[in-house]
Formats: sequence, structure tokens, C-alpha cells
Amino acid sequence: MPAERDSVPAGHPLALRAGGDRRSGERRAISRIGSDRRRSQRRRQWLGHALLTSLTIAVPASASAARSQPLSPPSRHAPKDAGTIVPLPGIATTPQRPYEDLIIEAAETYGLEPRLLRAIVEVESKFNPRAVSRGGAKGLMQLRPILQRELRIRNPFDPRQNIMGGARYLRRLLDRHEGDIRLALASYNAGPRNVTRYGGVPPFQETVKYIERIIDILEQSPNS
Repeated sequence: MPAERDSVPAGHPLALRAGGDRRSGERRAISRIGSDRRRSQRRRQWLGHALLTSLTIAVPASASAARSQPLSPPSRHAPKDAGTIVPLPGIATTPQRPYEDLIIEAAETYGLEPRLLRAIVEVESKFNPRAVSRGGAKGLMQLRPILQRELRIRNPFDPRQNIMGGARYLRRLLDRHEGDIRLALASYNAGPRNVTRYGGVPPFQETVKYIERIIDILEQSPNS
């Protein structure tokens, strides 16, 4: 009640709550609350940042490698612990494709398109030089025993001998079919006699799928 509030002596501690002093005390209290609130927010932000950092560190390398490419190119000044190596301009790097030097050499030797030769190696053996089929075809380009003898390949598991021999055979098939890639691929897979017998691509499911896979690879990398 008003009469009771006015009866408080000026020197009494409760007098700080009256009038302007009370408003001043309220402002100080609000200021302290605001300061505490800001400190609390900053603490929560710091804790949240620490949690995200720990989660990032906990991600295995295989998962991080499966992420899509960044929207912007990586910086040349990446930190030492960035986890990726950014080659500097003018520094030679290891070719990303296996046996690329041999494929290019064979393509230049026999006048072939490197993309075509590379696609055949990928479909035939998945770049495994020790691959062996159920029919006895061996090596990167899966050369059959009779073809190995005809091409005088001593070691079909030697990458250079295998690729050079396969390229030589492919050149022969392209010349036989006047540059028709589909017929050359059909002969490579099913044999030239079957292509002659059927007057084109044989109706073998394996051969049809074989040609489709190689054509798909060529269409996906038209300029590589």
C-alpha cells in the first residue's frame, strides 16, 4: 500500500527499491541478465562447434572419399592435415588410368583410337593382368591360347605383350570389316567365323551385351 511504502526510512536498505533507485536497480538487473544470456549463448555455440568438429574427425576415410566433388576447386594453400594432395602446376603426377602408357603406345603403333583400346581392356579384364576366363583366355585383353600362338606372345600375363598383341589383332579385325567397330568387336568376342556365318553381329546374348558395354564406355568419355 502507498502509505506503508512511504514510511520506509531513507537510510533503510529497502529504500533502494523505491522510486528512481528502484528503476536503476532494475536496469542493472536487466543488464546482468542480458550479459549472462549472451555468455550462455556463446557457450552453447562453442559447445556446438566442438561437437561438429568431433563428428567430422570421427568420419572414416572411406566415407569422406565417397562424397561428391566440391562446388569450388580446392585451394592450393590447403592445410597440411586437409587429407588431400593438391598437385601444383608444372609438377608431373602419376596417371590415373592403369597401363595408360602401354595403351597409348599400342594405339599409336597400330593406328587405333586409345579410347577404344582402353574400353576393351576394361570390359575384358577390368585392368587385371592375371585374369583368366573359363575358356582359357588370359591377360588384360583376354587373348585365347590359339591367338597367343598366332601372335607369338610368350607371356600373356605380361601387360605390354598382351596389350600390343591385342591391339595388333584388333587392327586386323578393323581392316577385315572396313573400319566397322561393331563388327570388329563382334569378331573379337565371338570370332570372325561367327560374324561371317551370320552376316553381321551374331545373335549371341554375350556378344550383344559385350558390344553395348564398350559403346557405352565410349559415349561416356567422348573426349578422353
